Amino acid sequence: MSKLFKFKGLVLVIVIAMLLVLAAGCGSQETTSTDAADSPRTLSVIFFDWIPQYDEYAKTIETAYEALHPDIDLQIIDLPGYYDTLDTTTADVYELDEMGLYQLYTADRLQPLADEEVPDPDDYFPICKDVAYIDGTWWGVPHWTCTYFMYYNKNDTELAAAQTFSDLEEVIGGKDHPYGQGLLINMSGDYTQYYYQDALVDLYGNATDYFKYNTASNMSPEATDVMKRIVDMMDAGTGRDPLSNKIFDDLERQFIYGNGRAYVYYAEGLGYMNEIIKQAQNLGDTTLTLDDIAIKPFVESDDGDVSQPGFVDSFCLDKSLTGQKRADAMEFINWVTSTEEVVKQIAPTPDSIRYVSPARISVYEDPGLLEICPLYEQLKPVLALASYYRPAADWDWAPGLNDKLDSMLPVK
Repeated sequence: MSKLFKFKGLVLVIVIAMLLVLAAGCGSQETTSTDAADSPRTLSVIFFDWIPQYDEYAKTIETAYEALHPDIDLQIIDLPGYYDTLDTTTADVYELDEMGLYQLYTADRLQPLADEEVPDPDDYFPICKDVAYIDGTWWGVPHWTCTYFMYYNKNDTELAAAQTFSDLEEVIGGKDHPYGQGLLINMSGDYTQYYYQDALVDLYGNATDYFKYNTASNMSPEATDVMKRIVDMMDAGTGRDPLSNKIFDDLERQFIYGNGRAYVYYAEGLGYMNEIIKQAQNLGDTTLTLDDIAIKPFVESDDGDVSQPGFVDSFCLDKSLTGQKRADAMEFINWVTSTEEVVKQIAPTPDSIRYVSPARISVYEDPGLLEICPLYEQLKPVLALASYYRPAADWDWAPGLNDKLDSMLPVK
């Protein structure tokens, strides 16, 4: 065999070996690329966590969404204290109440939504647009809303007929009411200020006067008089007792056991009352049940016009989102706020109902939901009265107002 033939043969072997190496390398690169494509895309979300059984609620949403979208890794960020770190924590999607939305909107951390990205806007209570629709543009998709409700025994025809604050005062008996039949309302901590602000909405019904009197240095005499009359309707030891560290449970328990003419709180109060009813049944106690309860607005004026301060939680987009990330975020938002999904969030099972109040009107008309929790039918007209006044950019959130009120109102 000639040396030339041997040399050509050696070159051929080397070329074949190099081709095999290159082929192997290409195969390896293709596998790596496929693995990367198969990895779930992350989507981070901060929920507004004022939800009964929040941990179970958040986990259920995460599990359900990832089952529907295995290409998404939904990462729910816990935000202890919420407002304490909201200004320094970033996520792809934020669920913000009206204060949080205002905070991030004015800090230029959110991005607007196109009209078509907010499905069925007429299906929201009017207050939702007041909060999330700013200067002709949607900045969030509403999810929950709430206001103050007054719960009472449905057989109490006198309370059912009361239309004004003076009517309520006369029915209960003012400061001369029978002990054990007073108004159950939380007038401790920040709630003192909240009900004063409620009085401003009921008494004046406009943003100018609301903000004019929403300050410790210029309080409304009419609103402070209403506050004092509310305290007169309360029993001693309920709602203004600084020694009570379980005031929510105390008020709800008193109401369910019949020791109070009416109880004022958010929609979630129904869920807490339901738990107390179950505990009472296990003890063999006789109490009211949710079937015994009627609901109406808590009115703090005498002009016959009913208005309510309200609250709205909306899902908003971080300003940085573009492309696929933004599309993923909008798909999640529209799923989590849909009527079908919200019904599941309210009532995961017929025995487990959260009694939070959704932003979509159609949820209150869902036949399956009404079958297991008919009180949603009574929540609906009260929420239709809720309103929101957007503060000016330089508003200081009424510092000192709550302390001033506490100094004016008696402890009971």
